[in-house]
Amino acid sequence: MASKDITKGFRMTHVGLRVADIERSIGFYSGVFGMKELGRMPLNTVTVVFLGYADSAPSDVPLFAREGVLELVCPTVRLT
Repeated sequence: MASKDITKGFRMTHVGLRVADIERSIGFYSGVFGMKELGRMPLNTVTVVFLGYADSAPSDVPLFAREGVLELVCPTVRLT
C-alpha cells in the first residue's frame, strides 16, 4: 500500500521568479518578508539575485544548499 504522506521530509529549498525591475523586487521582498540579498550574478542577458534569511544557515553553507532561497531573474536586454 502506498504511503499517504509521500512528501514527508520534503522541503522547499529554492524558488525562482522572473521579474521586470530587479531593484524594486529586492525592495519588496526585503521590506515585506525581511529577506536579505545573499548573492548577485550579473550575466550576459539577465541579472540573478538570490534572497534569503541570513540567519537561516551558517555563512559557510553554500548558497544552493540553503533552504528558502528566492532567486530573482531580471532580463538586462530588452528583446523587441
